[in-house]
Amino acid sequence: MAVVGDENVVYNNYGYAHKLTIENGKTPMATTALAGSGRIIIGAWNNGNVLGYNKNIIFANQGYVQGSATAHDSSVKLNHIEVAGDENTIAYFAKGNGQYSTNNWLSTNNPNVGFFDGNVELQGVIGKIWITQWYYTFW
Repeated sequence: MAVVGDENVVYNNYGYAHKLTIENGKTPMATTALAGSGRIIIGAWNNGNVLGYNKNIIFANQGYVQGSATAHDSSVKLNHIEVAGDENTIAYFAKGNGQYSTNNWLSTNNPNVGFFDGNVELQGVIGKIWITQWYYTFW
């Protein structure tokens, strides 16, 4: 999967997820300095130059994901993410607004916070630069 452009969100949980499973790679990939080897890529090649894109988010959790503690499954793996550009985010969990229940403790159904009960596993490359004829990746 390639993200080519600015201000995109690849996966976005905005409300409530009873069960969530997102996988782009089942096992971690070997680290490599070769561009284009990621399973999720923010950026592109143009005549030997790396083009970076800005303000993208791979996974955003702005709601509530019910997890294994309540006998449900939740997982995000996204192994080997390759990011080029500025102000990109691999995983974002929203800050709460405090309005989760009414005065009598009933749910407002508006979690508006990145509650996540499950497994999150990430592996990625952030930043790239060309030096003479060699391509370097910063881990």
